[in-house]
Amino acid sequence: MLSAFFWLGCSKPSQEHEKKPVAEARLSQVELVEKGHRLHRQLNCGSCHSTTGVSLVGPAVNDIYGTEVTLIDRARVVRDEEYMKLAITDPARHLVAGFGNTMPAYRLDDGSVDALVAYIRSLTRQEASPHLPSMPHVGNE
Repeated sequence: MLSAFFWLGCSKPSQEHEKKPVAEARLSQVELVEKGHRLHRQLNCGSCHSTTGVSLVGPAVNDIYGTEVTLIDRARVVRDEEYMKLAITDPARHLVAGFGNTMPAYRLDDGSVDALVAYIRSLTRQEASPHLPSMPHVGNE
């Protein structure tokens, strides 16, 4: 009787009791870029930051990821992921030379900030920053 109990206890659980895979909490790179593109439109970022290379109230956001920029204090920094996150969440911290302090500091969750950075990165051509790996491209608005 004990062996039967042991055998039943070790049998494969039925399908309804099997652990189901947990939904992937992280977005794929393409989904992240697409979310960033949506946020760029929803937050009206394009009214100040074009995706076509034209400087408006703020710098254009295409072909900038991984490039160097001069700040108003004459410091030169690389527009990498850390810089881009700060530029979105604390824009007054590193003002680009030639532009004023007009951008609001957005209070976005980390996932939204990551999505915006992924979208901006996707707008950078390999020729503009050849040391960067390829990213999916959503397109200009």
